[in-house]
Amino acid sequence: MAGVFDGRDVRVYLDGEQLDVNRVRGERTVNRHPLYIGADPDGQGRPGSFFHGLIDEVRIARGARYGADQFKPERRFAVDADTLLLLHLDQDFGPWTPDSSARHVHPRRRGGATCVPGDG
Repeated sequence: MAGVFDGRDVRVYLDGEQLDVNRVRGERTVNRHPLYIGADPDGQGRPGSFFHGLIDEVRIARGARYGADQFKPERRFAVDADTLLLLHLDQDFGPWTPDSSARHVHPRRRGGATCVPGDG
């Protein structure tokens, strides 16, 4: 699954196929709530609406990665200068998951989240 906002459109993809596109107007809404992978913060920033399933890779980047109706999904994301967060989600160290971006943010897992060793 991929979500793209290019300043004009919001696009959603599944397995490289565009599912939907919506034209947007105005400024992007921002807040001070924490970013949760697999949950949605409530009005006080507490996690809720939990995802039940497996998440393989997470990448947050500057700029739009995909703009066409389809693309070939990468099996494992590579870091580049526009990568702000890159989680392969196949290894842990303590309660943290390694961030492979240059920022090395290393987010902390919460609840029952675990990483499953991958094939690299």
